[in-house]
Amino acid sequence: MLRSFEIERFRTFAHLQIKQLGRVNLVVGRNNVGKSMLLEALRLYGSLNPVSVLANLLRKCDEFSVGRVLRRGLSGQGFPEVSSLFHGRQPLVGEAHAITLRSDTSDPSALTLWLVASATHMHGSPPIQVETEQEEALHRSDAHVELLKVRQATGLYSVRAHALTLISGEETAPGVLVAENPPIVPPNEVDRRAVARQWDAVKLLGREDHVKEWVGIVTPIETILDVGDPKDSQTRVFLVRLPGSQPVPLKSLGDGMVRIFHIALALESARSLGARQPEAAEYPASAESAGEGAGVPPRPMDMLLIDEVENGIHYTVLRKVWRFVFEVARRTDVQVFATTHSWDCVEAFQAAAAEDPEADAMLIRLERKGEEHRAVTFSQEDLAIVTRDRIEVR
Repeated sequence: MLRSFEIERFRTFAHLQIKQLGRVNLVVGRNNVGKSMLLEALRLYGSLNPVSVLANLLRKCDEFSVGRVLRRGLSGQGFPEVSSLFHGRQPLVGEAHAITLRSDTSDPSALTLWLVASATHMHGSPPIQVETEQEEALHRSDAHVELLKVRQATGLYSVRAHALTLISGEETAPGVLVAENPPIVPPNEVDRRAVARQWDAVKLLGREDHVKEWVGIVTPIETILDVGDPKDSQTRVFLVRLPGSQPVPLKSLGDGMVRIFHIALALESARSLGARQPEAAEYPASAESAGEGAGVPPRPMDMLLIDEVENGIHYTVLRKVWRFVFEVARRTDVQVFATTHSWDCVEAFQAAAAEDPEADAMLIRLERKGEEHRAVTFSQEDLAIVTRDRIEVR
């Protein structure tokens, strides 16, 4: 389990260090301080398939589409969609300017990503790969970003920058599995195919009753059923049977029920999805590269990420939700990171933590001043004072 986390040169963060983490962590802060990007960094760090995660992050922000448009007007300026991953959208070439995600300086699971530039000879001869830490390399008229290199516990991998467009969503390349772990519950619409995979994992382990218990926080139910979606063979339609009634679509019971179902499903499945080891085909190798290193890599951890956890859930239910999160996270040995803007959610988090001395709960407030970010942490004891005196932490 992560007890600290450090980010360098990723997205909005030039540098961020969180010196203390718990098993269940609630992240707060104003808009544009980087709460969602912190979840992105954790997702990338915790994945056994970081290249797929990178592709999904870029697609989510429309960087592929915008990159293709911008590239038409650029001459030798690399791939704009890749540059958005780096702080300030001003990537430098070479490992000295890499994105770094780690627990601490001795972390064996640390993940680094950096760019390799290529230059084309006169008269159209083949590109020459040059690794340099000089900023000028990206601004030469004949230079462009050719490779994105990724080093983690599994070894060193290279992917051609343009190949990232093939590795996410419905455009997944043959033999490449979309990254499933760590699972993330987004603030709004979820990936229906990911939900289907999570449900299959939960059924395989016989944990359907655990999910049913979660959903029963709002309304007592007898069972949860899944049927194939005739529009998409890789997704499911979920039904619930209420006491004394016929099955009805889960969605017909409201956004709160659906939200709790997705959180429960992701948390119950996090352990089983994390246990799946990667195959070589999951790492898309370029013509010049393949994984360096052999053997089965260690998993960094099992975790669940929830963006805007309170969405759609009535404030009177939030305390029960947190009780379940603390209990299930402990039982399944999963570390949880969630974000919120809601004071009701913070209060419910503290109240549930106060009832569970083994909760290991931590509140993390992100702050930003110019380009500088910092994290202020509040332990379970601190949380009691925060909520008692209504100290503004959001």
